[in-house]
Amino acid sequence: GASSLAALPCQVPVLHVMAHAVSEDLRWPVLLVGGPASGKRAAVRWLAAAARMPLQEVPLTPAMDASELLGCFEQVDAQARWLAFAKDARCTAEACLRASLCQSRGRGAGDDVKEAVQELTLCLTRCTEMEGLLAGEVSEALGAKA
Repeated sequence: GASSLAALPCQVPVLHVMAHAVSEDLRWPVLLVGGPASGKRAAVRWLAAAARMPLQEVPLTPAMDASELLGCFEQVDAQARWLAFAKDARCTAEACLRASLCQSRGRGAGDDVKEAVQELTLCLTRCTEMEGLLAGEVSEALGAKA
């Protein structure tokens, strides 16, 4: 079993690199390449045992498709999408504010224009706050999912 696995001194540097790559900080995939009985499975089992993490082994066959391993879902950067949405909202509010200010210069700042400017300024402030909140919330949600 995994408890009887031991690393040879020459394997320690490779195992250290593998452990760092799959750590919580990086979460990089690791591809092990080698001929039959070259120690790929033993290295993964040793790493899982050393980390006291469960190991899910999936037998691979030549008939398997990559989508069976990786799934058929599109990789999406949710944080980038939300931040882009918040930035677009802020840019729209800024454009409306500029347009209102330009109109007010041409005809004198009446009460209706002043109100519009105040509302758009408040909207701009809220959009900026939303960008910060979304960045934090999405980061937390992605961290919790991982």
